[in-house]
Amino acid sequence: MNISIEQAKAFNKEFRKRVSDYFRSNNISRKGNWVLYVKAILGIGSFILFYYLYISQALPLWVCTMGMGVAMAFIGANTMHDGAHGAFSKYDWLNKLAAGTIYVLAGNVTNWDAQHNVKHHYYTNIYKKDDDLDSGRGLIRFSRFQKKRWYHALQFIYALFLYTLLTLNWAIRTDFTQTLRYSKDPLVKDKYANKLKIWTIIIVSKLVLFCIYIYIPVLLGYSWVSALFGFIVMHLVAGFILSHVFEMAHINAEVSTYDKDYVIPRHMQKIHQIQTTQDFAVNNPVVNFFTGGLNKQTVHHLEPNISHVHYTAIQKILEEVAEKFNIQYHKKKYFMSALFGHYKYLYNNGIH
Repeated sequence: MNISIEQAKAFNKEFRKRVSDYFRSNNISRKGNWVLYVKAILGIGSFILFYYLYISQALPLWVCTMGMGVAMAFIGANTMHDGAHGAFSKYDWLNKLAAGTIYVLAGNVTNWDAQHNVKHHYYTNIYKKDDDLDSGRGLIRFSRFQKKRWYHALQFIYALFLYTLLTLNWAIRTDFTQTLRYSKDPLVKDKYANKLKIWTIIIVSKLVLFCIYIYIPVLLGYSWVSALFGFIVMHLVAGFILSHVFEMAHINAEVSTYDKDYVIPRHMQKIHQIQTTQDFAVNNPVVNFFTGGLNKQTVHHLEPNISHVHYTAIQKILEEVAEKFNIQYHKKKYFMSALFGHYKYLYNNGIH
């Protein structure tokens, strides 16, 4: 859908005013509130509880590590994500602390900032710039501008397995390869000026995680094989959940994708976010609660510095303003319809 610069400017002005009026009239902060803090305590507390039950062997290994995986995904979506965008609190130290929970997921703050806050948020769905379109070694053809291989015809089947490897990859490979690549990437290399500090944090954090997830369980009675199995199960569960939440919003037939040379026209950044993002199950309280509002990623992309606890109200404003200015807002009513649409896109993009 073609949208004029004047239309975009009018939308930007109206949306910005309506959002500001909402917070001012209700006398509330754009940052997190007690709901977010309770969710942070719930996520972190659940993870610690399942870890204790795991190392004390109070419950079967697979039950505890699956519980840890679910808690990891909950922490990532509800605490880490808000903190990384400076939306968790008005206090910078609390935002850094919340963002730092990414280390529980085996990620790295600097790499997440580069990949997500810059390359994904600004260059959404632009091939070779948005790294969320890169599955690693081209195994999944997310973009129609990516060269099609014979095995992509089966990607709608094997993608399900690859998605589970998200956080496991973070733990083993991604932080090393991203740091090497991003330190040379003109879009984000300024974030890697202090290479010694970044590499030290990566290596130390990996060693700490090895001690927590592998060495301590072995000391307390698990075999090396059992500890490794529990580590893998935990990450497969977390990766399965987080991958689907992220991919369903941007990888489907309804949203726009662009080639690497595409330049977002001036004043069209917000429109670009609307055109490249799809919300789903916005009225489902369970999905809203667990995903940290990531089922409302259009709102998040338009206002990344606003905490997800406010997304329900902002999403209604977005829908009204988009309709007023005749701008198509992508939304699926149900979680399963968005999930089906994602895999249907993978199927079609793998054979056409």
